[in-house]
Amino acid sequence: MKKVQVKAKKEDATIIPRSEYFGGYDIKNVKKFKGHGSETLFQCSVYKDSSKIGFFSEDAWVGYVNYDFKPKDEKAILKIAKKIYGKLAPIELFINDLVATKNKKKTWIKVKDNLLSINVPWKGNEESIKKALKKKNIKNAIIFI
Repeated sequence: MKKVQVKAKKEDATIIPRSEYFGGYDIKNVKKFKGHGSETLFQCSVYKDSSKIGFFSEDAWVGYVNYDFKPKDEKAILKIAKKIYGKLAPIELFINDLVATKNKKKTWIKVKDNLLSINVPWKGNEESIKKALKKKNIKNAIIFI
């Protein structure tokens, strides 16, 4: 996949496909449910290059997350997560970002260590993103498409 540079004021923002950033991993079948304290939680299937490799679920009693991945994929996800988030990179951060960036109504950007959204849908049109970046004065962002 080709990376495209978009000028935002004097800094560059890199537009990158989600699949490339997350190492080919993606989620499908996201289902929301209520936890013990009525908080909204989710569960989903996890895929690598269109093949299902496991399952992820938040715990209804706000305990540890539950997941079941093939061992090689668990190691690969942890390796990518450490590259993205640093030394202490639990799998749930990685999956939460996959779920967040799946929202097609917004364009998701990563600025330093923060995942943010711009209320502009990605339409394959860089102009709308350029305008939104200029308004927010975003510097050195990764933009997921």
